[in-house]
Amino acid sequence: MLKQAERIEFLLNLPLFQDLDSPEFLRRLAVAMEEVTFAAEEPILAQGARGDLLYLIVSGSVQIHIGTTVLEQLNPSDFFGELPLFSPDPPQIAIRAQTPTHCLTLSQLQLYGAIDVAPTIALGIIRVLCQRIHRLNQVIASLAGA
Repeated sequence: MLKQAERIEFLLNLPLFQDLDSPEFLRRLAVAMEEVTFAAEEPILAQGARGDLLYLIVSGSVQIHIGTTVLEQLNPSDFFGELPLFSPDPPQIAIRAQTPTHCLTLSQLQLYGAIDVAPTIALGIIRVLCQRIHRLNQVIASLAGA
């Protein structure tokens, strides 16, 4: 379990929250987050399953995959689980812990509330989604032999 000061320090160092200028808001967010731990190779989100949490990786790594094809590996300070929070369509990917992984989580309601207070969070999520789309386009091109 992370102490409150460790949670705040972790959040302060995340690009997703770097533009926040309210230490009190960040403290409240840190207190509201839940912690979850996954064993190596443990499934986190099955393909087509609706998730309801945003996961912020504190330690460990996860793989995003479709079947046996790994699309991306995420590491500490990365986040995942955002698509089901913003889209009605079930995700076509699966996520599993590659190594023992420790995360902080935000529910959809908590995330939406955080975005209401600090819209720059939404911009951070959009930036990461654009980067992921670009990397996935590269994976698709390599699979297609282009």
